[in-house]
Amino acid sequence: MKAAIDGGAARAVFTDFWHEAGSRPCIAEAASIDHDEDVVPSGRWPHRLLGLALPITAIVVAELAARVGWIAPNVFPSPSAVVDTLRDLAAHGLADHIAASVARVAIGFAAGAGLALLAGA
Repeated sequence: MKAAIDGGAARAVFTDFWHEAGSRPCIAEAASIDHDEDVVPSGRWPHRLLGLALPITAIVVAELAARVGWIAPNVFPSPSAVVDTLRDLAAHGLADHIAASVARVAIGFAAGAGLALLAGA
C-alpha cells in the first residue's frame, strides 16, 4: 500500500488497495492515506490556485469581449458593468428587497412543511 499519492492519482491508490487486499478496500484504509505530502502538483502553481484559473480566465475574456465589442452589452453585459450595477443597487435598498424575498420563501416553506406534516408525509 502506498503512503502517499505519487502523481495525484487517487485511482492508483485505490487500485493498490484492491490488489493488495484482494477485495474491496474499507473506508478506514482509504482514510488513512496521508494526502498532505502531495498538496502541490508538479508545476509552478499551488493546487488550490489551479482551480481559480478557469473562472478568472473566463471573467477576463468576457470583460475583454464586451469592451472590444465582440458581444453586444444587451446580450451579455461585461463583468465590470454587473459589479457596478450591484454596487448601485446595494446603495439604494437592495437589502430590503432581498429581505422581502427571503421572507416570502420562508413563509412558503413553512406553509408547505406544515401541510406535509398534517398530511403525514
